[in-house]
Amino acid sequence: MLKILIPKFKYWKSAPAGETSYPNLQDDAEGISIPEAYGVLKNITPICINTTTGKYKVARRAIKAIDAVRDNGRLMAPAEYTATAPELALGEFGILTTPLLTGGATYYLIIESDYGINGADYLKYWQDNHGHYGSFWYSIDSESGVPGNWTVQTNKNLEFTIHGRTAIDGANTLLVDARNWTGWGAGITLRDAGARTRVAQKFIMPAGGPWYLSKIRIWSGSPAGSPSSTRITKVQIVTVADPAATPAIEVPVGMKSEQVVNGYVDSSGWKVDQNPKWLMRAGGSNDLRVDIQGYMINPPGDTTLIEKVADVLYDVYVNLMGGSATGINVADLGTLRTDRVQDVVRYMTEEKEFQQALEVFEAGHLFKFLPSLAGDFAVKLLVSGEPAGTPHLTEAQVRNFTMRRVWSNVFQVAKIKYYLDSSTNDFLTAEEKSTIAQYLYNRQESIEIETALKDAVDATQLAKDYLGTGGGTRKVNLQYPTRIAEFDVLAGYGFDLIPTMKVKLTLPRADYAGGSLAGILFRILEVHKNPMDGSSHLVTVLDSLTY
Repeated sequence: MLKILIPKFKYWKSAPAGETSYPNLQDDAEGISIPEAYGVLKNITPICINTTTGKYKVARRAIKAIDAVRDNGRLMAPAEYTATAPELALGEFGILTTPLLTGGATYYLIIESDYGINGADYLKYWQDNHGHYGSFWYSIDSESGVPGNWTVQTNKNLEFTIHGRTAIDGANTLLVDARNWTGWGAGITLRDAGARTRVAQKFIMPAGGPWYLSKIRIWSGSPAGSPSSTRITKVQIVTVADPAATPAIEVPVGMKSEQVVNGYVDSSGWKVDQNPKWLMRAGGSNDLRVDIQGYMINPPGDTTLIEKVADVLYDVYVNLMGGSATGINVADLGTLRTDRVQDVVRYMTEEKEFQQALEVFEAGHLFKFLPSLAGDFAVKLLVSGEPAGTPHLTEAQVRNFTMRRVWSNVFQVAKIKYYLDSSTNDFLTAEEKSTIAQYLYNRQESIEIETALKDAVDATQLAKDYLGTGGGTRKVNLQYPTRIAEFDVLAGYGFDLIPTMKVKLTLPRADYAGGSLAGILFRILEVHKNPMDGSSHLVTVLDSLTY
């Protein structure tokens, strides 16, 4: 199982059995691994799985949220992309494109603004009092972006024009001209009453196209009172399946317009035409970066993020590797969850063996994930103290005992790599130095550890744990050379021992400074078992100096 490759699934335009096909996948993504996402991740690069509609994927399974989207460094407004519950359930989101309008189809333009209604300060738009265009306007009693009740205003329509292009970089064409210079006036008001939070105008596209909407010209009259000077007013194109429904069924088409600056008149006091414009974009962007919240414990029921190492370990083993839910010792996993609470972040984008991914988690949280004789995996923590049930071996059970000092664990510098930037593949680094190692032992060795830790404070503490320079209960050493002991355990006494377990030794005559070991703790580094005679050879480290 340790050799199984993860992530296990890839992007394909035409996928093999058991995987998903993405026919409109961006060309350079063919064969790339679909990521697995844990924790709060920033600046990741999504893959466009539908270059026609602008649909992107950030993870294989359901994620909690899309926090931010940046296009070429520009923070996109939420109105420019979609991250609905069905999309998040697939680890996806959408980039809204320029509205693409079909020839002969019916649409509605909706003017909306975000300031409050007080009945005195509102916007005015010019109308054709005789309704020459023949498609009427509606007032809508709902807040911006929320479908509501539509009320038709018969025999009148907005003064407006629709402009578009047959290609994103093509020439502008006047498509709909709804102007009448003989019977118009500033009679359409916006946000003047509870039933006028938005204004809609029905229009029908001419034959031809499809047309990329480039701008809409509308005419504004003098505002009433003093509408909010910080208001944001935009135009959204929708199709409405049933305007008479309560609420009406609205289906947005593409992104909203740029902000409209409206509500003023020229020097003669006459109307001024406005030009809501659209960013010209079809099928997404070439340079997106996304901030997300990754996998959850048990969606949709429990939306707690998977950002503790015990939950990541369980998810990888069960949901990625296909292991049994009972394959990890329940008590051990509970201890890991309680004792190792540092947040992790991991965006698995490159295919690696499970063992390689596991080593990063083990080194960053000081534990070992090992097969046990019980048939499951044991999770052993590097902690101080004597755990319950520690085996106690005496001179009668131990032979060939030798002991030596090893300096390889005494470091001057510990560098902890944490928070991988998935867009650049660069880590942040926390660094600690040991003056004791340098000046007392003349040691100038460095250790560099790659971790999945999220926060600088946790990475800094881990550096101290590796050096033994202060605080915490996870010290790997106390800046002394380790005392390594090797010995054989007679038949029947060592087959239940595994690495990282602790064992108590009592030897009246031992290779030790005091001449004896009276119930001294050792931590097992290696176990070599001999099935022929049931004996074991152990390599251990003196636990009074090492945790």
